[in-house]
Amino acid sequence: MTKKKTTRRKSVNNKDIPLSKPEKPKTELTEVEKFWVEQKCRDGASLDEVKSQNIKPVALVEQVYNKTKAEITSQQQPKASKFFGRNEKYGSVVMTQNASELSDDLDGSRKAQKSKKAPTHIHKFR
Repeated sequence: MTKKKTTRRKSVNNKDIPLSKPEKPKTELTEVEKFWVEQKCRDGASLDEVKSQNIKPVALVEQVYNKTKAEITSQQQPKASKFFGRNEKYGSVVMTQNASELSDDLDGSRKAQKSKKAPTHIHKFR
């Protein structure tokens, strides 16, 4: 019987083996995920319930949820033009008291937003 010659295995350099590229983090949700989050928001589900479904990344889920929630609330506010009195026969439009009050309320909230952006100092011209 002859003895088989054994050879030492050479160590493999890590450089020789091509490594798979690490996956990039998601920057957007898929269309299906966006649709699902939007529908849950419209159905009245809370943000915690939506987060519990393990859709990653959570920050993107929050963005889509908050954006959808803002759209829903903006659609629910009536516009002042809905309360105008119209006469189609003569082509006249009259602003009613309700429309006037609503526009004043909306205008006040816009002025408050602008005042937050306004500088706190006063310019003096000579």
